[in-house]
Order: sequence, then structure tokens, then C-alpha cells
Amino acid sequence: MLHNHFVVETKVQLINRLYNTNIYAWRRVAENIVEHAAILESDLARGRANAIRTLAQCGIHGRVASFATKFAHFHNPDAFTMWDDRVQRAVVNLRERELIGWNWKPRGSDLAATYQAFRNQIMAICEHFRAIGGVSVSFKTVDVYLWLKGVRLHPRHASAEVRWASETLPALWATL
Repeated sequence: MLHNHFVVETKVQLINRLYNTNIYAWRRVAENIVEHAAILESDLARGRANAIRTLAQCGIHGRVASFATKFAHFHNPDAFTMWDDRVQRAVVNLRERELIGWNWKPRGSDLAATYQAFRNQIMAICEHFRAIGGVSVSFKTVDVYLWLKGVRLHPRHASAEVRWASETLPALWATL
């Protein structure tokens, strides 16, 4: 699938627009992804964190690490969780509250290792929710929870829809 220019360009544009990843040279990013299609297909299918580094290196400008995690997630949602500044804020907030004792540092020179450490923390969060609630949760569920929590921590970054939800569902919003 990553050998198809049209499919990759469409995916890059959709992720860029839906998630505001600020990839300005999206055509060049798509071309770079197609150039690395063989290695990316293998790494994405196997859930290897190296895929995040390869995808990020395909970028020109913008939030390439955030874009890379989103691209990988939509290629293999069971193996890749999305990362952005809102999710990072929520994870740091949870760590500061010492709910589970996470020890993830969001910056690092090796993006694959940094992402793997982040993914391990998300897996720990999934396990925590399973342990306290007896329910298995997906990366997507945890991602939505963390994203909303990150928005709640910094409400000025909230979209109109999120503000509407916070006003309409105050009890749910208060649990975040």
C-alpha cells in the first residue's frame, strides 16, 4: 500500500489536516514515504518503533514526530499509539500525580527508543485501567482519554467541540 503515491499522498494530507501536524511540504513527505515503502511496510506491520524514526525522517518541516506516530497508528492501530503535545502533557500530569510511577522522558536523540519508551508507558496505562476496572482498553481509548485530559490541562487550546463537550457533560469532564 505504501508503494501507491495516491494512497500515501491522501493519507499524509488527511493526517496533516485532521491533526494539524503542520507538514507544509506534504507532497515531498509522501514521496519520501514511498521511497522507503519496503522498510516501512515491514516495520509498520511488525510494530517496530524504527518505523517512527523512518517516518519522521521523511518530514521536511512541522511536527514530524507527532505526524509519524499518527501515520503509523492509522497503518497499524493495534501496534502504534499516537503522540502529541496534549498526550504528553497528560502523561506527565499522571506521572507527577504518581498514579503509577511512570518515568518517561519525552525528548531524546534516538526517536525510535524515545517512542518505544512512550509506547511502554501507554501499555502500562492500559494495564493499569485493566487492573482497576477489569476491562481491556485499546490504544485508541487511552489516546482519546489522554488527549482530552491534555486539553483539560490547557483549555485555551481546546476546539469548539471540546468546549461544547466540557459544558454539556461537566460530570464526565470533571473525571478527566
